[in-house]
Amino acid sequence: MRNHLLAALALVVLGIYLFATAPPPLPEGDEAEPGRRIDTDILLELAAAEQISFRTQYTKDIVGPSLKMGVVFDENWLREDATSGPLPAVALRGIAVRLDRSPTDLALFLGSEHAINRGNRFTGRQQQVFEQIEADKEPRFFYDETQGLHTAMFADLAVAEPCVTCHSEHPKTPKTDWELFDVMGATTWTHPRGTVSPDELMEGLTEVRKALAETYQSFLDRVPYFPIELEIGEGWPADGPYLPSTEVFMREHERRASKRTVELMTRAWDDPE
Repeated sequence: MRNHLLAALALVVLGIYLFATAPPPLPEGDEAEPGRRIDTDILLELAAAEQISFRTQYTKDIVGPSLKMGVVFDENWLREDATSGPLPAVALRGIAVRLDRSPTDLALFLGSEHAINRGNRFTGRQQQVFEQIEADKEPRFFYDETQGLHTAMFADLAVAEPCVTCHSEHPKTPKTDWELFDVMGATTWTHPRGTVSPDELMEGLTEVRKALAETYQSFLDRVPYFPIELEIGEGWPADGPYLPSTEVFMREHERRASKRTVELMTRAWDDPE
């Protein structure tokens, strides 16, 4: 079984999951392990690691240098007359929407005690847990009885200056003194079951990767409306008026995320429920 796992992990690192529509086949015959279950916390942590890597890359390597070129990022980027791209938090909302429409039972919510949109403020058990995360920045895994969901919450940090500036200067912000590495909120991942099958684990990873890629592509789809001309291809905005294509952006995301992805998937097979 472990040899099959390592082969699957190699495919992950090479990019097989990037635009896949289904997880790779599991072992068959004597090698299979019918009924094998994996702790859902591993799936939640895997999804969170993918999202955190994506958001950090988008914030630091796309939003930051693009702002210096005059590109605008705001929450109204999807209006018909908009000439802007999505803020990182808004891009995260796009990921959540795409997951809601996907076959996986994974769900994502970005909340905060200081949310600009009141609908994104935590309540109940999640608010209590968020207060703990604010204090120590450590993730929390728990069963939320109020919603009947297995839940994992991860500190959402102000990892780049654009995060601090945008949130401090927003006209509707309830907090104007954000600093780098402050806990701005928490990404909250949920799943209805306490364990998942290997198929569901693979499906979850596949759908998260697809949601990330589609979200980035939706940003590129707005580029023709920008007031400045940007070339989409192999280049990055730190080097000039360029933006990486979705394939290039996701290839770099996969390179950065693969180490943690492999660690978590290895743990899933070594330590099943």
